[in-house]
Amino acid sequence: MKMFSRLAMIVIAGGLMTTTPSYAAEDSPYTASELQSLITDLEAEGHFDSSHVYRQLSVHATTLSHYENQGSNKKLVRHTGGFHNLLQHQKDAISDHAFELLFHHGESLRAAYLPFDEDLALDHIEHLSVEIGPRVAGSIEEVEAAEYIEDIFIDLGYETAIEYFDIRNGTEESQNVIAIKEAEGVEDPEIVYLTAHYDSVPNALVQMTTVPAQQHY
Repeated sequence: MKMFSRLAMIVIAGGLMTTTPSYAAEDSPYTASELQSLITDLEAEGHFDSSHVYRQLSVHATTLSHYENQGSNKKLVRHTGGFHNLLQHQKDAISDHAFELLFHHGESLRAAYLPFDEDLALDHIEHLSVEIGPRVAGSIEEVEAAEYIEDIFIDLGYETAIEYFDIRNGTEESQNVIAIKEAEGVEDPEIVYLTAHYDSVPNALVQMTTVPAQQHY
């Protein structure tokens, strides 16, 4: 893993996940109303340990459907995260089959309503490059950047980890940010690695005073 030193890594098993859907939201087979129907069918088939679990899932799906009908895409996307959190919390009370179906449907629903947001991407870059500033390996700023990136991955539903390692002959420490997306329903999946630096060179502060801001990114 040291070959990826000071890299932010997304490790995706079985294929790439993109925030740009391959179909328009209105054409997506994954809708909030279909999620409601799926929950009702799973309840009828006995996949939940109690009616309480069913009611919690159903109420959340109803909320998602309400936002879908209103065209409130941002609220819908945000609340799919809450739906996934509820699934994780009630995982022991849901059959493995039902959990996989509901998780996949919720994730696909989120992707269908989450087009690429250029302004949001620039906000992240500005936070890293301007608000945090130079992120020299081993610095407090690099740690702050790593924690920020990990939080974003967690919000997006990835499993995350921080890998620490020594630098400068063991006198300082740096870290990799790792995000993992497991394949679903794929036998012996391939593994795809996406890597990117999130640290900066020691003279970044000097460069920032002489180079136009848009080039800092």
